[in-house]
Parts: sequence; C-alpha cells; structure tokens
Amino acid sequence: MKLAIFDMDGTILDSMGLWLNAGELYLKTLGITAEKDLGKKLFELNMEEGAEYMKEKYHLPFSVPELCDGINKVLSDAYENSLKLKPGAFEFLTMLKKKGIKTALCTNTSDQLFEKTFDRLKINELFDFKMYTGKFNFSKSNPDVFFYISGLFDARPDETWVFEDALYAVKTAANAGFNTAGIFDFSGSVCMEEMKQICTKYFLNFGEASDFFA
Repeated sequence: MKLAIFDMDGTILDSMGLWLNAGELYLKTLGITAEKDLGKKLFELNMEEGAEYMKEKYHLPFSVPELCDGINKVLSDAYENSLKLKPGAFEFLTMLKKKGIKTALCTNTSDQLFEKTFDRLKINELFDFKMYTGKFNFSKSNPDVFFYISGLFDARPDETWVFEDALYAVKTAANAGFNTAGIFDFSGSVCMEEMKQICTKYFLNFGEASDFFA
C-alpha cells in the first residue's frame, strides 16, 4: 500500500448517529418533540429538503435558510465539542504514518465542520491531504475523485486502498480498480453482506484492520 484514502463520517469518525438525529436535536432546542422516525426521513434528503419538510410538518415560523443555519449550529457544536474517533482509528492512522504510507481524507462533510474536529482530536498531522468533495465539485459516485487524489501521490489504483463505510462509494472505487476496505458502521448494517462481497477486505473495527495491515 502506497496511499490510503479515508472517508470520515462513519469510517474514522463516530458521527452517523449525529446526522441521523440532527433534526430531532434541533427541534428539541425549540421545545418540540420530533416524530419517532424523523431521522430516517431526513437521512434520505439534502439539508434544504429536510428543512422544508420540518417547516411544513412542524409549522415552524422560520425560512428554509434559517432552519438550515439552526441545524448547522447543532452539527457544528457536536463536531467542535463532542464527536469522537471510532475505536482504534487513531492507532491505525498512526501505524500507517510510521510505515511511511501516505494518507488522504475524502469527505462529503464541509471543511468548516471537520477542521474543528481534527484540531480538537489532534489528528491533522496524520493526514497528508484533506478534501471536502463539495469544494472541488467531486462526487464519490464518480471515480474521478479517487483518481484525482491518487494522482497527487503518483499512486496507482492497485497501490491505493479506499476506506469507506458507504456502499455506493465502495462500489465506485472497486469498479475503478482501487483496493477497498469496508469499515462497519451501524448506519450501514443492512448493507454489510453486500459490502463484504464487493470490498477487497471488510473490517468490523480498526483492530481487525491493524492486524491485517501490520
């Protein structure tokens, strides 16, 4: 392995619960109790669509942009103050660094959020490159994002491992010839068996990944 490309949410950061509950947490700040399955409904929508849904469902007296700002504040507070790395992630990243393997972050979460977390968790120095896909107009549904990052390090797909918890991103990388390491997250448990079939290796935790790459 010459290069390791990491997703963030659900892969190295234990944050998918936050995204699933962000709408509920925001409504709680307004003194409103959310419906039981709100998280599942919002998870399939982008933030603007989710804000529109909540505005209509709960008769909120705010504009969609104002609601997005409120949800973003809930997210920002968590990234800045409470989210943690998944067990073993720090040790695994440190091991790769000691081995001289280049590491890159490729996330759909804005750098305004993840930079706060990386500063607090003191892991900036463990990454050689960090990318927020939105800033570069990339999507993980298109392999160009992985080719772009690997190209920065002159690493061929067969020299590169993509670490992901999301099925669609694993499919994209695998179909483009990259090695793929699936990382279990509860949010994608229904896709676990399919992930196992597609991934080069599938790990339930970073302890297993450390043993494999040691």
